[in-house]
Amino acid sequence: MEYKKIVAISGASSGIGKAAAVHLAERGYGVAICARRKELLDEIAGLVKGACIFPYQADMTEWEKAQSFIRHTQQKFGRIDVLFNNLGAGIRFTEFEDLTLEEIHEGIAVNLTSVLYGCKAVISIMKSQGSGHIINTTSILGKRARAGLSVYTAGKHGVDGFSTLPLQRGEEVRDKGERAGTCNGKHPLG
Repeated sequence: MEYKKIVAISGASSGIGKAAAVHLAERGYGVAICARRKELLDEIAGLVKGACIFPYQADMTEWEKAQSFIRHTQQKFGRIDVLFNNLGAGIRFTEFEDLTLEEIHEGIAVNLTSVLYGCKAVISIMKSQGSGHIINTTSILGKRARAGLSVYTAGKHGVDGFSTLPLQRGEEVRDKGERAGTCNGKHPLG
């Protein structure tokens, strides 16, 4: 089957990720989705009859699993035109000093490390294709801090900084025809 573009979406089991997957599949895009909960992915894959939504269970906070999602997407479709890093979650609304070390680690892993891993796994593919787009979901808290959400804010600040560096300096992916950018909670793919 011929697809308009191939889009890989992390954090696709609900919210913006789910909506983007359904929206794109209905319009003729090949879509690979990943999240930790396979049953939700399978449900989403069945929502659009006659379209291709490829569900893949993966925890993008773990390098091997992030790499596996990207590799399996490329094997399934032969290319990846868009990576939509949509993973993110607040851990617990509380003062920073009250967070456990595990909560701090999880907050940074979900909100920043998953983006870095997704980008690292896909950039060489996009460079070899000579094109590609990376969209990283962030938050207004990537621009402004909010008490009670310090780790989430730190993670989203990291995503903003990482995503704008290649655009500002013309480095890395941009020199090879790829683009990276952020989405502050609006539907990024039309």
